[in-house]
Amino acid sequence: MLPAVLALRYGSFDALPEPLPLVAGPLSCLYEDGELRSVRCGEELLLLRVYAAVRDRDWGTVPAQVAVREQTVFNEGFRIVFDTSYVRTGENETIRFVSAGRIEGKADGSIVFEFEGEAKTTFQRNRIGFCLLHPAEWAGHPVIAEFTGGRTETAHFPGLVDPAQPVFPFTRLRALLLTTGTGERIEVRMEGDAFEMEDQRNWTDASFKTFCTPLSLPYPIEIPVGTRIVQRITVRTLPGVHTPRPVGRTTPSRRTPSLELHPGESARLPEIGFGHHRPHPRRDLTRPEEDHLQALAPAHLRVDVRFTGDWRKNLAYVARYSRRWKTPLAVAIYLPADADRQAKELKAMGWEIRQSEAEIGRWQIYPEQEVYTGQNWPTIPKETLRAIAPDAPILTGSDTDFLFFNRFEGTLPEVNGVVFQINPQVHAFDNASLMETPLAYEAVVETARFRARNLPVHISPLTLKPRYNPYARSEKPPSIPPDPRQKSLFAAAWTVCALSALTAAGVRSVTLFDLIGDTGLAQGDWVFPAWIPLGWLASVATGEAFPLSADDPRRA
Repeated sequence: MLPAVLALRYGSFDALPEPLPLVAGPLSCLYEDGELRSVRCGEELLLLRVYAAVRDRDWGTVPAQVAVREQTVFNEGFRIVFDTSYVRTGENETIRFVSAGRIEGKADGSIVFEFEGEAKTTFQRNRIGFCLLHPAEWAGHPVIAEFTGGRTETAHFPGLVDPAQPVFPFTRLRALLLTTGTGERIEVRMEGDAFEMEDQRNWTDASFKTFCTPLSLPYPIEIPVGTRIVQRITVRTLPGVHTPRPVGRTTPSRRTPSLELHPGESARLPEIGFGHHRPHPRRDLTRPEEDHLQALAPAHLRVDVRFTGDWRKNLAYVARYSRRWKTPLAVAIYLPADADRQAKELKAMGWEIRQSEAEIGRWQIYPEQEVYTGQNWPTIPKETLRAIAPDAPILTGSDTDFLFFNRFEGTLPEVNGVVFQINPQVHAFDNASLMETPLAYEAVVETARFRARNLPVHISPLTLKPRYNPYARSEKPPSIPPDPRQKSLFAAAWTVCALSALTAAGVRSVTLFDLIGDTGLAQGDWVFPAWIPLGWLASVATGEAFPLSADDPRRA
Protein backbone atom coordinates (compact mmCIF):
# COMPACT_ATOMS: atom_id res chain seq x y z
CA MET A 1 0.00 0.00 0.00
CA LEU A 2 1.29 3.46 -0.89
CA PRO A 3 2.55 5.56 2.05
CA ALA A 4 0.07 8.35 1.26
CA VAL A 5 -2.82 5.85 1.36
CA LEU A 6 -1.54 4.48 4.68
CA ALA A 7 -1.41 8.00 6.11
CA LEU A 8 -4.98 8.72 5.02
CA ARG A 9 -6.27 5.44 6.40
CA TYR A 10 -4.22 5.07 9.59
CA GLY A 11 -2.39 8.33 10.22
CA SER A 12 1.07 6.88 9.55
CA PHE A 13 3.32 6.44 6.53
CA ASP A 14 4.67 3.18 8.00
CA ALA A 15 3.37 -0.15 6.78
CA LEU A 16 1.20 -2.05 9.25
CA PRO A 17 2.52 -5.34 10.66
CA GLU A 18 1.20 -8.37 8.82
CA PRO A 19 -0.10 -11.04 11.25
CA LEU A 20 1.30 -14.53 10.69
CA PRO A 21 -1.37 -17.29 10.93
CA LEU A 22 -0.23 -20.33 12.90
CA VAL A 23 -1.65 -23.66 14.05
CA ALA A 24 -0.69 -26.02 16.86
CA GLY A 25 -2.80 -29.14 16.40
CA PRO A 26 -6.38 -28.07 17.21
CA LEU A 27 -5.29 -24.57 18.25
CA SER A 28 -4.86 -21.61 15.91
CA CYS A 29 -3.45 -18.14 16.55
CA LEU A 30 -1.76 -15.14 14.98
CA TYR A 31 1.80 -13.98 15.64
CA GLU A 32 2.40 -10.24 15.42
CA ASP A 33 5.37 -8.19 16.60
CA GLY A 34 6.40 -10.28 19.60
CA GLU A 35 2.96 -11.39 20.79
CA LEU A 36 0.21 -13.90 20.15
CA ARG A 37 -3.29 -12.82 19.14
CA SER A 38 -6.64 -14.54 18.64
CA VAL A 39 -5.78 -17.88 20.20
CA ARG A 40 -8.66 -20.16 19.21
CA CYS A 41 -9.76 -23.74 19.57
CA GLY A 42 -11.67 -24.31 16.37
CA GLU A 43 -13.84 -21.19 16.06
CA GLU A 44 -13.92 -20.54 19.84
CA LEU A 45 -11.90 -17.48 20.87
CA LEU A 46 -9.84 -18.31 23.98
CA LEU A 47 -7.36 -15.45 24.33
CA LEU A 48 -7.23 -12.09 22.60
CA ARG A 49 -3.55 -11.47 23.30
CA VAL A 50 -0.59 -12.97 25.12
CA TYR A 51 2.29 -10.51 25.46
CA ALA A 52 5.02 -9.26 27.78
CA ALA A 53 5.12 -5.63 28.90
CA VAL A 54 7.28 -3.29 30.97
CA ARG A 55 5.21 -0.73 32.93
CA ASP A 56 6.99 2.25 34.48
CA ARG A 57 6.30 3.89 37.85
CA ASP A 58 3.41 5.91 36.34
CA TRP A 59 1.86 2.82 34.67
CA GLY A 60 3.17 4.00 31.32
CA THR A 61 3.92 1.22 28.83
CA VAL A 62 7.57 1.32 27.78
CA PRO A 63 7.90 1.09 23.95
CA ALA A 64 9.17 -2.24 22.63
CA GLN A 65 11.26 -3.00 19.55
CA VAL A 66 11.15 -6.62 18.34
CA ALA A 67 13.75 -8.39 16.18
CA VAL A 68 12.95 -11.93 15.00
CA ARG A 69 15.88 -14.39 15.01
CA GLU A 70 14.05 -17.55 13.90
CA GLN A 71 10.65 -18.14 12.32
CA THR A 72 9.86 -21.73 11.38
CA VAL A 73 6.37 -22.89 10.42
CA PHE A 74 5.74 -26.59 9.81
CA ASN A 75 2.76 -28.94 9.65
CA GLU A 76 0.51 -28.19 12.65
CA GLY A 77 3.31 -26.49 14.57
CA PHE A 78 5.74 -23.57 14.65
CA ARG A 79 8.73 -22.05 16.40
CA ILE A 80 9.49 -18.32 16.67
CA VAL A 81 12.48 -16.85 18.51
CA PHE A 82 12.93 -13.10 18.90
CA ASP A 83 14.65 -10.39 20.94
CA THR A 84 12.83 -7.39 22.42
CA SER A 85 14.31 -4.12 23.61
CA TYR A 86 12.22 -1.91 25.93
CA VAL A 87 13.71 1.59 26.03
CA ARG A 88 12.53 4.93 27.40
CA THR A 89 14.76 7.92 28.06
CA GLY A 90 13.46 10.55 30.47
CA GLU A 91 14.70 13.56 32.39
CA ASN A 92 15.10 11.66 35.68
CA GLU A 93 15.36 8.03 34.61
CA THR A 94 16.40 5.90 31.66
CA ILE A 95 14.69 2.53 31.27
CA ARG A 96 16.44 -0.14 29.26
CA PHE A 97 15.28 -3.73 29.57
CA VAL A 98 16.01 -6.49 27.04
CA SER A 99 14.45 -9.91 26.69
CA ALA A 100 14.64 -13.09 24.65
CA GLY A 101 11.31 -14.63 23.66
CA ARG A 102 10.42 -18.06 22.33
CA ILE A 103 7.00 -19.21 21.15
CA GLU A 104 6.58 -22.85 20.18
CA GLY A 105 3.41 -24.62 19.02
CA LYS A 106 3.11 -28.39 18.64
CA ALA A 107 0.68 -30.76 16.93
CA ASP A 108 -0.42 -32.14 20.32
CA GLY A 109 -2.38 -28.92 20.92
CA SER A 110 0.11 -26.98 23.04
CA ILE A 111 1.63 -23.51 22.76
CA VAL A 112 4.52 -22.44 25.01
CA PHE A 113 5.56 -18.77 25.27
CA GLU A 114 8.80 -18.14 27.19
CA PHE A 115 10.18 -14.77 28.32
CA GLU A 116 13.68 -14.20 29.76
CA GLY A 117 14.69 -10.61 30.38
CA GLU A 118 17.43 -8.54 32.02
CA ALA A 119 17.55 -4.95 33.26
CA LYS A 120 20.35 -2.99 31.56
CA THR A 121 19.75 0.10 33.73
CA THR A 122 18.44 0.63 37.24
CA PHE A 123 14.87 1.96 37.17
CA GLN A 124 11.54 1.84 38.97
CA ARG A 125 8.77 -0.35 37.65
CA ASN A 126 5.19 -1.23 38.52
CA ARG A 127 5.16 -4.45 36.50
CA ILE A 128 7.32 -6.52 34.16
CA GLY A 129 6.12 -9.69 32.47
CA PHE A 130 3.21 -11.48 30.86
CA CYS A 131 -0.35 -10.29 30.37
CA LEU A 132 -3.11 -12.53 29.02
CA LEU A 133 -6.33 -11.02 27.69
CA HIS A 134 -9.53 -13.08 27.87
CA PRO A 135 -12.35 -11.87 25.59
CA ALA A 136 -15.19 -9.97 27.28
CA GLU A 137 -17.59 -12.45 25.68
CA TRP A 138 -16.63 -14.87 28.50
CA ALA A 139 -18.55 -12.67 30.99
CA GLY A 140 -20.57 -14.87 33.33
CA HIS A 141 -18.93 -18.10 32.14
CA PRO A 142 -17.49 -20.58 34.65
CA VAL A 143 -13.75 -21.25 34.92
CA ILE A 144 -11.69 -23.42 37.25
CA ALA A 145 -8.92 -21.45 38.96
CA GLU A 146 -5.77 -23.11 40.31
CA PHE A 147 -3.88 -21.11 42.92
CA THR A 148 -0.18 -21.00 43.83
CA GLY A 149 -0.69 -23.40 46.76
CA GLY A 150 -2.30 -26.02 44.49
CA ARG A 151 -5.90 -25.46 45.59
CA THR A 152 -8.58 -25.23 42.87
CA GLU A 153 -11.95 -23.47 42.84
CA THR A 154 -14.76 -23.01 40.33
CA ALA A 155 -15.44 -19.32 39.72
CA HIS A 156 -17.07 -17.12 37.05
CA PHE A 157 -15.88 -14.27 34.88
CA PRO A 158 -17.79 -11.16 36.10
CA GLY A 159 -21.12 -10.23 34.52
CA LEU A 160 -21.44 -6.57 35.50
CA VAL A 161 -18.13 -4.68 35.41
CA ASP A 162 -16.27 -5.53 38.63
CA PRO A 163 -14.28 -2.62 40.15
CA ALA A 164 -12.22 -4.84 42.48
CA GLN A 165 -8.53 -5.42 41.81
CA PRO A 166 -8.09 -8.33 41.74
CA VAL A 167 -11.49 -9.72 40.84
CA PHE A 168 -12.44 -12.23 43.54
CA PRO A 169 -11.28 -15.00 43.73
CA PHE A 170 -8.75 -14.60 40.90
CA THR A 171 -5.62 -13.85 42.92
CA ARG A 172 -2.34 -15.73 43.36
CA LEU A 173 -3.21 -17.71 40.24
CA ARG A 174 -1.15 -20.50 38.78
CA ALA A 175 -3.54 -21.78 36.07
CA LEU A 176 -7.02 -21.42 34.57
CA LEU A 177 -9.08 -24.26 33.10
CA LEU A 178 -11.54 -23.09 30.43
CA THR A 179 -14.37 -25.12 28.92
CA THR A 180 -15.57 -23.97 25.52
CA GLY A 181 -19.16 -23.90 24.36
CA THR A 182 -18.58 -27.18 22.47
CA GLY A 183 -17.05 -28.93 25.47
CA GLU A 184 -13.30 -28.66 24.80
CA ARG A 185 -11.14 -28.14 27.90
CA ILE A 186 -8.21 -25.72 27.65
CA GLU A 187 -5.58 -25.19 30.34
CA VAL A 188 -3.72 -21.88 30.57
CA ARG A 189 -0.74 -22.23 32.94
CA MET A 190 1.44 -19.32 34.19
CA GLU A 191 4.96 -19.76 35.64
CA GLY A 192 7.61 -17.41 37.00
CA ASP A 193 5.40 -15.14 39.13
CA ALA A 194 2.02 -15.05 40.88
CA PHE A 195 -0.78 -13.86 38.62
CA GLU A 196 -4.17 -12.27 39.21
CA MET A 197 -7.10 -10.98 37.16
CA GLU A 198 -8.76 -7.60 36.68
CA ASP A 199 -11.85 -6.58 34.73
CA GLN A 200 -10.44 -4.39 31.96
CA ARG A 201 -13.91 -3.23 31.01
CA ASN A 202 -13.31 -0.63 33.78
CA TRP A 203 -11.15 1.07 31.13
CA THR A 204 -13.50 0.03 28.27
CA ASP A 205 -11.12 -2.66 27.04
CA ALA A 206 -13.22 -5.56 25.74
CA SER A 207 -11.35 -8.06 27.92
CA PHE A 208 -10.44 -9.51 31.28
CA LYS A 209 -6.70 -9.41 31.98
CA THR A 210 -4.62 -11.97 33.85
CA PHE A 211 -1.32 -10.32 34.73
CA CYS A 212 1.79 -10.97 36.77
CA THR A 213 2.87 -9.47 40.13
CA PRO A 214 -0.11 -9.03 42.47
CA LEU A 215 -1.15 -5.44 43.16
CA SER A 216 -1.10 -6.21 46.90
CA LEU A 217 2.70 -6.10 46.71
CA PRO A 218 4.40 -2.68 47.02
CA TYR A 219 4.93 -0.65 43.85
CA PRO A 220 6.76 0.99 42.28
CA ILE A 221 9.92 -0.90 43.20
CA GLU A 222 13.48 -0.41 42.03
CA ILE A 223 14.86 -2.90 39.53
CA PRO A 224 18.67 -2.90 39.88
CA VAL A 225 20.77 -3.27 36.76
CA GLY A 226 21.35 -6.95 36.06
CA THR A 227 18.02 -8.13 37.46
CA ARG A 228 16.75 -11.15 35.51
CA ILE A 229 13.09 -12.15 35.04
CA VAL A 230 12.01 -15.52 33.60
CA GLN A 231 8.38 -16.47 32.90
CA ARG A 232 6.46 -19.05 30.88
CA ILE A 233 2.88 -19.32 29.60
CA THR A 234 1.52 -22.66 28.38
CA VAL A 235 -1.80 -23.07 26.58
CA ARG A 236 -2.82 -26.68 25.91
CA THR A 237 -5.86 -28.76 25.10
CA LEU A 238 -6.64 -31.47 27.63
CA PRO A 239 -7.39 -35.04 26.51
CA GLY A 240 -10.70 -36.79 26.94
CA VAL A 241 -12.90 -34.76 24.60
CA HIS A 242 -13.06 -34.23 20.87
CA THR A 243 -11.18 -31.11 19.79
CA PRO A 244 -12.02 -29.54 16.42
CA ARG A 245 -9.38 -28.92 13.83
CA PRO A 246 -8.45 -25.30 13.12
CA VAL A 247 -9.93 -23.61 10.11
CA GLY A 248 -6.57 -23.72 8.35
CA ARG A 249 -3.62 -21.51 7.60
CA THR A 250 -5.84 -18.78 6.17
CA THR A 251 -6.55 -16.98 9.42
CA PRO A 252 -10.24 -16.87 10.40
CA SER A 253 -9.99 -13.09 10.73
CA ARG A 254 -9.87 -12.90 6.92
CA ARG A 255 -13.39 -14.37 6.63
CA THR A 256 -16.00 -11.78 5.73
CA PRO A 257 -18.46 -11.44 8.63
CA SER A 258 -22.20 -11.67 8.11
CA LEU A 259 -24.23 -8.54 8.97
CA GLU A 260 -27.95 -8.27 9.70
CA LEU A 261 -30.12 -5.15 10.01
CA HIS A 262 -32.97 -5.12 12.54
CA PRO A 263 -35.39 -2.44 11.28
CA GLY A 264 -38.05 -3.31 13.84
CA GLU A 265 -35.86 -2.41 16.83
CA SER A 266 -35.17 1.31 16.71
CA ALA A 267 -33.04 3.14 19.26
CA ARG A 268 -32.69 6.86 19.88
CA LEU A 269 -29.43 8.51 18.86
CA PRO A 270 -27.64 10.22 21.74
CA GLU A 271 -27.33 13.99 21.73
CA ILE A 272 -23.88 14.76 20.31
CA GLY A 273 -21.83 17.74 21.45
CA PHE A 274 -18.18 18.74 21.37
CA GLY A 275 -15.54 19.73 23.87
CA HIS A 276 -12.76 22.20 24.43
CA HIS A 277 -10.41 20.20 26.63
CA ARG A 278 -7.06 21.56 25.40
CA PRO A 279 -7.55 25.33 25.65
CA HIS A 280 -4.06 26.30 24.48
CA PRO A 281 -3.58 27.90 22.09
CA ARG A 282 -6.93 29.63 22.62
CA ARG A 283 -7.15 31.31 19.24
CA ASP A 284 -10.26 32.46 17.42
CA LEU A 285 -11.76 29.92 15.07
CA THR A 286 -11.23 30.73 11.42
CA ARG A 287 -14.35 31.30 9.36
CA PRO A 288 -14.05 27.85 7.65
CA GLU A 289 -13.52 26.14 11.04
CA GLU A 290 -16.55 27.85 12.52
CA ASP A 291 -18.69 27.01 9.49
CA HIS A 292 -17.60 23.36 9.57
CA LEU A 293 -18.29 22.94 13.29
CA GLN A 294 -21.58 24.81 13.29
CA ALA A 295 -22.73 22.59 10.42
CA LEU A 296 -22.55 19.62 12.80
CA ALA A 297 -25.41 21.17 14.82
CA PRO A 298 -23.85 20.34 18.20
CA ALA A 299 -26.30 19.69 21.03
CA HIS A 300 -23.88 21.26 23.51
CA LEU A 301 -20.38 22.68 23.91
CA ARG A 302 -18.47 21.49 26.94
CA VAL A 303 -16.33 23.99 28.87
CA ASP A 304 -14.09 22.94 31.77
CA VAL A 305 -14.02 25.21 34.84
CA ARG A 306 -11.05 24.35 37.04
CA PHE A 307 -10.63 27.10 39.62
CA THR A 308 -6.96 27.51 38.83
CA GLY A 309 -5.15 29.47 36.15
CA ASP A 310 -7.16 31.44 33.62
CA TRP A 311 -10.47 29.56 33.83
CA ARG A 312 -12.35 32.84 33.26
CA LYS A 313 -10.79 33.28 29.81
CA ASN A 314 -11.55 29.67 28.93
CA LEU A 315 -15.19 30.10 29.96
CA ALA A 316 -15.54 33.35 28.01
CA TYR A 317 -13.95 31.75 24.92
CA VAL A 318 -16.38 28.81 24.72
CA ALA A 319 -19.34 30.96 25.76
CA ARG A 320 -18.72 33.19 22.74
CA TYR A 321 -19.36 30.30 20.32
CA SER A 322 -22.21 29.04 22.46
CA ARG A 323 -23.98 32.38 21.91
CA ARG A 324 -23.16 32.57 18.19
CA TRP A 325 -24.31 29.03 17.45
CA LYS A 326 -27.22 29.11 19.91
CA THR A 327 -25.74 25.97 21.46
CA PRO A 328 -26.09 25.41 25.24
CA LEU A 329 -23.03 25.05 27.45
CA ALA A 330 -22.24 21.85 29.34
CA VAL A 331 -20.27 23.35 32.23
CA ALA A 332 -17.85 20.85 33.81
CA ILE A 333 -17.03 22.10 37.33
CA TYR A 334 -14.18 20.66 39.39
CA LEU A 335 -15.33 21.33 42.95
CA PRO A 336 -12.74 22.20 45.62
CA ALA A 337 -13.08 20.13 48.81
CA ASP A 338 -12.78 23.22 51.03
CA ALA A 339 -16.31 24.63 51.60
CA ASP A 340 -15.25 28.27 51.93
CA ARG A 341 -13.15 28.16 48.75
CA GLN A 342 -15.93 26.34 46.95
CA ALA A 343 -18.50 29.01 47.84
CA LYS A 344 -16.14 31.81 46.79
CA GLU A 345 -15.24 30.23 43.44
CA LEU A 346 -18.83 29.34 42.56
CA LYS A 347 -19.91 32.91 43.25
CA ALA A 348 -17.21 34.17 40.87
CA MET A 349 -18.23 31.60 38.25
CA GLY A 350 -21.87 32.65 38.50
CA TRP A 351 -20.93 36.27 37.83
CA GLU A 352 -18.84 35.28 34.78
CA ILE A 353 -21.65 33.16 33.34
CA ARG A 354 -24.19 35.95 33.72
CA GLN A 355 -21.79 38.33 31.99
CA SER A 356 -21.33 35.87 29.13
CA GLU A 357 -25.11 35.62 28.52
CA ALA A 358 -24.59 32.00 27.42
CA GLU A 359 -27.33 29.41 27.91
CA ILE A 360 -26.50 26.69 30.43
CA GLY A 361 -27.62 23.32 29.10
CA ARG A 362 -26.34 21.28 32.04
CA TRP A 363 -23.86 21.10 34.90
CA GLN A 364 -21.28 18.31 35.22
CA ILE A 365 -19.91 18.12 38.77
CA TYR A 366 -16.59 16.41 39.52
CA PRO A 367 -14.24 16.33 42.51
CA GLU A 368 -11.28 18.67 42.01
CA GLN A 369 -8.88 15.79 42.70
CA GLU A 370 -10.00 12.26 41.87
CA VAL A 371 -8.49 9.11 43.39
CA TYR A 372 -9.34 5.57 42.40
CA THR A 373 -9.54 4.19 45.96
CA GLY A 374 -11.92 5.43 48.63
CA GLN A 375 -13.43 8.24 46.53
CA ASN A 376 -16.82 9.55 47.68
CA TRP A 377 -19.44 11.04 45.41
CA PRO A 378 -19.01 14.82 45.24
CA THR A 379 -21.35 17.01 47.26
CA ILE A 380 -23.68 18.91 44.93
CA PRO A 381 -24.22 22.67 45.60
CA LYS A 382 -27.75 22.58 44.19
CA GLU A 383 -28.97 25.91 45.51
CA THR A 384 -26.00 27.78 44.07
CA LEU A 385 -26.31 26.11 40.66
CA ARG A 386 -30.08 26.64 40.46
CA ALA A 387 -29.64 30.30 41.31
CA ILE A 388 -27.49 30.62 38.17
CA ALA A 389 -29.56 28.35 35.85
CA PRO A 390 -32.80 27.15 37.49
CA ASP A 391 -33.70 24.55 34.87
CA ALA A 392 -30.28 23.15 33.98
CA PRO A 393 -29.95 19.40 34.74
CA ILE A 394 -27.18 18.40 37.15
CA LEU A 395 -24.93 15.43 36.38
CA THR A 396 -22.18 13.95 38.51
CA GLY A 397 -19.55 11.27 38.13
CA SER A 398 -15.93 10.91 37.05
CA ASP A 399 -13.88 12.96 34.61
CA THR A 400 -11.64 10.00 33.97
CA ASP A 401 -11.86 6.23 33.43
CA PHE A 402 -14.99 4.27 34.31
CA LEU A 403 -12.95 2.56 37.06
CA PHE A 404 -13.14 5.77 39.12
CA PHE A 405 -16.91 6.01 38.65
CA ASN A 406 -17.32 2.32 39.46
CA ARG A 407 -15.40 2.77 42.72
CA PHE A 408 -17.25 5.81 44.06
CA GLU A 409 -18.40 5.08 47.60
CA GLY A 410 -21.35 6.27 49.66
CA THR A 411 -24.80 7.30 48.47
CA LEU A 412 -25.28 8.81 45.03
CA PRO A 413 -26.55 12.38 45.50
CA GLU A 414 -29.91 13.41 44.05
CA VAL A 415 -29.01 14.38 40.47
CA ASN A 416 -30.48 14.15 36.96
CA GLY A 417 -27.91 11.78 35.51
CA VAL A 418 -24.39 10.37 35.73
CA VAL A 419 -21.36 10.98 33.55
CA PHE A 420 -17.89 9.58 32.88
CA GLN A 421 -15.33 9.66 30.08
CA ILE A 422 -14.26 7.01 27.56
CA ASN A 423 -11.01 6.62 25.64
CA PRO A 424 -9.67 3.40 24.07
CA GLN A 425 -5.96 3.79 24.88
CA VAL A 426 -5.21 2.98 28.51
CA HIS A 427 -3.63 -0.45 27.99
CA ALA A 428 -3.29 -1.03 24.24
CA PHE A 429 -2.55 1.28 21.33
CA ASP A 430 -2.73 -0.78 18.12
CA ASN A 431 -5.55 -0.42 15.61
CA ALA A 432 -7.17 -3.80 16.29
CA SER A 433 -7.34 -3.28 20.06
CA LEU A 434 -8.83 0.19 19.68
CA MET A 435 -11.50 -1.06 17.29
CA GLU A 436 -12.53 -3.77 19.79
CA THR A 437 -13.25 -1.39 22.67
CA PRO A 438 -16.87 -0.54 21.65
CA LEU A 439 -17.69 -4.19 22.41
CA ALA A 440 -17.31 -3.30 26.11
CA TYR A 441 -19.63 -0.29 26.11
CA GLU A 442 -22.90 -2.14 26.67
CA ALA A 443 -21.62 -3.79 29.87
CA VAL A 444 -20.08 -0.51 31.05
CA VAL A 445 -23.29 1.48 30.53
CA GLU A 446 -25.39 -1.31 32.06
CA THR A 447 -23.16 -1.28 35.15
CA ALA A 448 -23.32 2.51 35.40
CA ARG A 449 -27.09 2.47 35.11
CA PHE A 450 -27.30 -0.23 37.81
CA ARG A 451 -25.11 1.80 40.17
CA ALA A 452 -27.05 4.99 39.40
CA ARG A 453 -30.50 3.51 40.03
CA ASN A 454 -31.49 3.74 36.34
CA LEU A 455 -30.60 7.41 35.92
CA PRO A 456 -29.64 8.57 32.40
CA VAL A 457 -25.99 7.89 31.47
CA HIS A 458 -23.90 10.51 29.66
CA ILE A 459 -20.41 10.10 28.14
CA SER A 460 -18.21 13.19 28.38
CA PRO A 461 -15.82 13.22 26.73
CA LEU A 462 -15.28 10.46 24.17
CA THR A 463 -11.72 10.92 22.89
CA LEU A 464 -9.20 8.87 20.95
CA LYS A 465 -6.51 9.28 23.65
CA PRO A 466 -6.53 10.09 27.37
CA ARG A 467 -6.30 13.79 28.16
CA TYR A 468 -4.00 13.17 31.15
CA ASN A 469 -2.64 10.31 33.27
CA PRO A 470 -4.72 9.97 36.48
CA TYR A 471 -2.50 7.15 37.80
CA ALA A 472 0.85 8.96 37.67
CA ARG A 473 3.02 9.03 40.78
CA SER A 474 5.66 11.33 39.36
CA GLU A 475 5.44 15.00 40.29
CA LYS A 476 5.57 15.94 36.60
CA PRO A 477 4.36 12.98 34.52
CA PRO A 478 4.96 13.33 30.79
CA SER A 479 2.18 14.99 28.82
CA ILE A 480 0.17 12.86 26.42
CA PRO A 481 0.82 13.77 22.79
CA PRO A 482 -2.04 13.78 20.25
CA ASP A 483 -2.67 10.68 18.16
CA PRO A 484 -1.88 11.10 14.43
CA ARG A 485 -4.83 8.77 13.72
CA GLN A 486 -7.14 11.62 14.79
CA LYS A 487 -6.80 12.97 11.22
CA SER A 488 -7.30 9.59 9.53
CA LEU A 489 -10.12 7.42 8.21
CA PHE A 490 -9.38 5.10 11.12
CA ALA A 491 -10.68 7.75 13.55
CA ALA A 492 -13.85 8.09 11.47
CA ALA A 493 -14.43 4.33 11.57
CA TRP A 494 -13.78 4.15 15.32
CA THR A 495 -16.15 7.08 15.91
CA VAL A 496 -18.92 5.32 13.98
CA CYS A 497 -18.39 2.08 15.93
CA ALA A 498 -18.25 3.91 19.26
CA LEU A 499 -21.43 5.91 18.60
CA SER A 500 -23.18 2.79 17.33
CA ALA A 501 -22.36 0.89 20.54
CA LEU A 502 -23.33 3.82 22.78
CA THR A 503 -26.61 4.22 20.89
CA ALA A 504 -27.40 0.55 21.38
CA ALA A 505 -26.51 0.90 25.07
CA GLY A 506 -28.98 3.77 25.41
CA VAL A 507 -26.75 6.63 26.56
CA ARG A 508 -28.43 10.05 26.66
CA SER A 509 -25.57 12.18 25.29
CA VAL A 510 -21.96 12.06 24.09
CA THR A 511 -19.33 14.84 24.12
CA LEU A 512 -16.83 14.18 21.33
CA PHE A 513 -13.21 15.26 20.91
CA ASP A 514 -12.06 18.89 20.85
CA LEU A 515 -13.27 21.55 18.48
CA ILE A 516 -10.09 22.12 16.46
CA GLY A 517 -6.46 21.11 16.24
CA ASP A 518 -4.69 17.78 16.59
CA THR A 519 -7.36 16.41 18.94
CA GLY A 520 -10.32 18.00 17.17
CA LEU A 521 -12.42 17.77 14.03
CA ALA A 522 -11.12 20.63 11.87
CA GLN A 523 -8.02 22.70 11.26
CA GLY A 524 -7.87 25.72 9.00
CA ASP A 525 -9.70 25.06 5.75
CA TRP A 526 -9.76 21.30 6.34
CA VAL A 527 -12.04 18.91 8.17
CA PHE A 528 -10.79 15.54 9.42
CA PRO A 529 -12.49 12.32 8.26
CA ALA A 530 -14.46 11.90 11.52
CA TRP A 531 -16.33 15.07 10.59
CA ILE A 532 -17.98 13.26 7.65
CA PRO A 533 -20.11 10.68 9.53
CA LEU A 534 -20.88 13.30 12.19
CA GLY A 535 -22.11 15.64 9.47
CA TRP A 536 -24.33 12.89 8.13
CA LEU A 537 -25.73 12.20 11.60
CA ALA A 538 -26.47 15.91 12.03
CA SER A 539 -28.68 15.71 8.94
CA VAL A 540 -30.80 12.83 10.28
CA ALA A 541 -34.05 14.45 11.31
CA THR A 542 -35.65 11.50 13.14
CA GLY A 543 -32.76 10.83 15.52
CA GLU A 544 -33.49 7.09 15.31
CA ALA A 545 -31.10 4.22 14.63
CA PHE A 546 -31.65 0.57 13.75
CA PRO A 547 -29.36 -2.14 15.20
CA LEU A 548 -26.89 -3.83 12.88
CA SER A 549 -25.59 -7.14 14.27
CA ALA A 550 -22.66 -9.30 13.15
CA ASP A 551 -22.15 -13.03 13.54
CA ASP A 552 -18.64 -12.23 14.83
CA PRO A 553 -18.40 -8.61 16.05
CA ARG A 554 -14.62 -8.70 16.49
CA ARG A 555 -14.09 -9.63 12.86
CA ALA A 556 -16.64 -7.06 11.73
